[in-house]
Amino acid sequence: MGILKIHNYFDVTPPFVFNPLKHHFGYIRRFITEAISLKPDDGELQEILSGIGAPMTDIYFGDLSVQEILDTTSTMLKERDVISLSSYREWLNNEKMYRFLELPDASKWIFLEGRNEERYIHFHPAKYSELTFRVRGSTLRTVIAVKIKGADQPENWFNVGFVNDIRSSLLGFSPVKRVVKDRGIGRLMQMI
Repeated sequence: MGILKIHNYFDVTPPFVFNPLKHHFGYIRRFITEAISLKPDDGELQEILSGIGAPMTDIYFGDLSVQEILDTTSTMLKERDVISLSSYREWLNNEKMYRFLELPDASKWIFLEGRNEERYIHFHPAKYSELTFRVRGSTLRTVIAVKIKGADQPENWFNVGFVNDIRSSLLGFSPVKRVVKDRGIGRLMQMI
């Protein structure tokens, strides 16, 4: 492990699988601030950002912290008596193999079975639900990398050459044609 604490689902206690760096706006912002301060090497940053691999990701921007979300979902699942692996599987046993829960702030979350028996409660914000927005995983990775690597050059955050240098050298992505402030990378750059 490098100078940054690993930021992925290992930060979340079993039996949950939840990647806050991919799905929690406040956590993403704190990660960027921490990374700017600690200045990780490119290899460490690449490894951490590779955990944001999905083509599309839904990001929660409500007021609940990661811990509050975990505590609330845990309580809700315990109330339904679906916290053990077998009861959770049974609860998911429908034609789609997933379920939704709505949290007290009206955000909606999708629950699926995780890939291993220690972390079997996999969840994330539901697509297009309250207090969420949807972005490409590559867009999120690009914005995080540009904000960290270009922390002392905010005037370049919308410079397509600067953005493409980081996309190709750090992330292995192909170049973009432009960075527009009200769409894609530019829009997310302003939000974060």
